[in-house]
Amino acid sequence: MIFGPEFITRGFIFEDVSRSLLDDAEAMVSAIIGETDKPLPIDTSEIEATIQRRLKRFFYRVIEKRPLIVPVIITI
Repeated sequence: MIFGPEFITRGFIFEDVSRSLLDDAEAMVSAIIGETDKPLPIDTSEIEATIQRRLKRFFYRVIEKRPLIVPVIITI
């Protein structure tokens, strides 16, 4: 991973909670990508689905909301 992850949020978390919550979410995404040990080329759709599934559970467990999560992996 060269750069990332980056989160863009709109109206589902308050600013006083958002930074620590997004830091935890970033760590989760980095861990998911770090778990990928498959040979190249990597199936990004599988990784995106895993990220979406785990972040949905994480946000619901922490803030009891279900935000729209759209993972995008850009390969170079």
